[in-house]
Amino acid sequence: MPSAATLPAHSRPGNRGGARLARLPRRRRTATPPVPCSGADSGARIVIVSAGIGGGHNACADELGRRLRASGFTVDTHDFMDQFPGRTGALLRRLYAGQLSVLPASWGMVCALLRARPVCWLVSVLCFVLTGRALRRRTAGAAAVLSTYPLATLVLGRLRRRGRLAAPVLTYLTDVSVHPLWMDRGCDCYLAAHRVTAEQITALGARRVRRVDAAVRSQFRSGAQPSQAAARRRLGLPATGRLALVAGGAWAVGDVARTAREIAATGTAVPVVVCATNEALRAELSAAGVGITLGWVDEMATLMRACDAVVTNGGGITSVEATELGVPVLIHRPLPGHGRTNAEAFDAAGLAYWVRDANELAAALHEPRRPATEPAKADPATVIAELAAVAAPASALRRIA
Repeated sequence: MPSAATLPAHSRPGNRGGARLARLPRRRRTATPPVPCSGADSGARIVIVSAGIGGGHNACADELGRRLRASGFTVDTHDFMDQFPGRTGALLRRLYAGQLSVLPASWGMVCALLRARPVCWLVSVLCFVLTGRALRRRTAGAAAVLSTYPLATLVLGRLRRRGRLAAPVLTYLTDVSVHPLWMDRGCDCYLAAHRVTAEQITALGARRVRRVDAAVRSQFRSGAQPSQAAARRRLGLPATGRLALVAGGAWAVGDVARTAREIAATGTAVPVVVCATNEALRAELSAAGVGITLGWVDEMATLMRACDAVVTNGGGITSVEATELGVPVLIHRPLPGHGRTNAEAFDAAGLAYWVRDANELAAALHEPRRPATEPAKADPATVIAELAAVAAPASALRRIA
């Protein structure tokens, strides 16, 4: 078996295979020049509000922004956490990361508390007071505004309801399960990539929900990657035997080390652990000789294709990418809060298998079930373009359609 040193370097920012965002500073990606349509002038401007909280929100925002730019729109992307005054946003980001790393159970309690309607209302008001003015400036003159982060949706929806935002507001739901914080009646349209997601946001009171394809990059589409044998040769992984890819989200938090040890103990598969920038985790597993440890991974889709299953604890973007690629997903020891609700939603939809305890792990790895397939739906960029149609040039709409 080759050592981790035989694998390619993993240093450039790429997919969400690791915790690159934990190292990045606050990202403020302002106006990016659009890709011109054939013989057309610049497209209408669309504003995307995301957040560098984990990796999923920015991953979806980046992909949707890429599609819209390629179709002739000008896209401005802003980090919601940067809209707080002073260093408040940076502090909140560090507190959240620390909470998941040190006291994950406390995050589960916070998520449960935030389900209460009075608490949701209070959070909405506080966020509006602190960020509303900044977001109103950022979105002025936009043809449409897209949110990929729940707190941003709360503020944008309130601006819309109060008549301070003329552009339609859309929300792309990045999690399979829907927390009540995603819901604001000022949002014109919710975009849901899965049936269970659409059902949950509808139950919370959303007036308009559109089913769309998942906002993942083309390399995560089924058939976009080489065979498993070719993928293993490319990455220098063992040619034979079962491999289980272990991922702990953008920050590699949770019981990742324990999960890797449990997989190794089954004797069914060798764990391939994406430690990303979590050097302490990588050092711990390397010293113990547990499986194959990797840092930041550029070719995450190829790595998924090389493995027999993906084992994760968050049910976030990594799980969605794996299911789109057709790789079996096992959710084991999910993080409290959204990790657990995502596990429930994934399992109920047949998209992933929630492994409740270590005794189930060996059987699940021996015969991992393929994710359920869903019929093709609308491109989310097409739906965004529809609501931005009044300001968008006709050539851009023809191109995206």
